[in-house]
Amino acid sequence: MNVEAYIATGILEAYVLGELTVREREQVEQQLENNSALRDELTRIEKTVEQLAFEAAVKPKPDLKNKILTSANTKRISQTSKAVTLWQWLAAASVILACGFAYLAYNYYTRWNSTSRQLAELESRHQQIAQNLNTVNLELSKIQHEVEVIDNPAFARIVLAGTASAPNAQATVYWSSASQEVYLRIQNLKTLTAENQFQLWALIDGKPVDLGIFDTKNGLIKMKPTSHADAFAVTIEARGGSPVPSLQTLQVMGSTKG
Repeated sequence: MNVEAYIATGILEAYVLGELTVREREQVEQQLENNSALRDELTRIEKTVEQLAFEAAVKPKPDLKNKILTSANTKRISQTSKAVTLWQWLAAASVILACGFAYLAYNYYTRWNSTSRQLAELESRHQQIAQNLNTVNLELSKIQHEVEVIDNPAFARIVLAGTASAPNAQATVYWSSASQEVYLRIQNLKTLTAENQFQLWALIDGKPVDLGIFDTKNGLIKMKPTSHADAFAVTIEARGGSPVPSLQTLQVMGSTKG
């Protein structure tokens, strides 16, 4: 049970004032029996009510006693006037108590709202930290995998040098003929428009074989597998790729023969 939320409902104040039904009182007493924090709060409310009632009392003037004794011998003060005075005192006390309980209820509501906001902020921060941690773990796993590929002697390293149309371009292919895995790392390729993409090719017995399209990005890019390749090359094609390479857009090329 959320103790702060339960207290903020004002049910303990209603319990002290005797405004609950029999069933509701039994439910409150059951909660009080099982929760020491609620019992402490009930004690505090009872003391607050007692203090409010005490502070609401008006101290009589010193000579009031003599006046009352004197007037008691007269017939001008009737039982009706005494009853009116009593009800006036009771009405004043009830107003003071009502104001006190309203303040307590508002105070509890404010505290409960503040606690709820703090919990929401902590939960949001926790989720953000978890997301950041997950991103870091994914990045570390990716880096670890790249290191394993680069350091694995089963992968041949083929440097793709720039061509006449792109002399500063450069890329590297890591290829394992045994597992047929192909990874591509970009060192320097031009920026393309949204209508174009790069495409990797394997030259097998003089024929180009599509190994997939890609956009420039950091790290190793896993391409389509191949068990044979005499060379690798990258061209610029329309977005989505082409069944045959556009030789006039050839960017880099490298032989597997060393």
